[in-house]
Amino acid sequence: MPVTRRRFIQTTMSSSVLALSSFDPRVLWAEARQTDRSGSPFSAAQRETLVAAADEIIPAGDAQPSAGDVGAIDYIEVLCGKAAEIADSVRRAADRIEAISTTRFKRPFALVAPAGRLRILQTFERESLRAGAGEGLYGSSGANLFGLLRDLVYEAYYTNPKSWPALGYEFHPTHRRGPDMKPFDETVLARMKRQPKSWREVK
Repeated sequence: MPVTRRRFIQTTMSSSVLALSSFDPRVLWAEARQTDRSGSPFSAAQRETLVAAADEIIPAGDAQPSAGDVGAIDYIEVLCGKAAEIADSVRRAADRIEAISTTRFKRPFALVAPAGRLRILQTFERESLRAGAGEGLYGSSGANLFGLLRDLVYEAYYTNPKSWPALGYEFHPTHRRGPDMKPFDETVLARMKRQPKSWREVK
């Protein structure tokens, strides 16, 4: 289930946008933070499943918040409220996760222990890949339901300022001067400068 940083960047760059070209993540997050939101594209049970799944895709660690901690599903909920096709695929993903959970553990996904949740998502990932979908962002024609959900969780997580401090990321708007580089510490080269030459000078 792990996706390397290189593959994530490649799939992101292969798409013309983060989600859909007309949607700005900053606007989506502004809407997601509103407490009075109605007309959710998900049922209460689907939302509970998605929150639990997001927490397994990006779990908490050390000082790093989980996807659920930063409200990833709130973001996805707002996005899906604007994009019916994506919403349908996310609902199908939630329903399939629940179906696997019921078959394997006889209980809702949110009530399964973390190790069991991981096995469910691994099964779901294998099924999605067997459907013939590639690793493109948001899947191929919605067939890769696991890939769709995973990438949406990634998008929600990495565009939320709550996750940036733990990642060591600082946002600097492009219309203002950015941070200055720290002066180079020459002492880090001291050991190398003391070593004898390992090359021949050629004139």
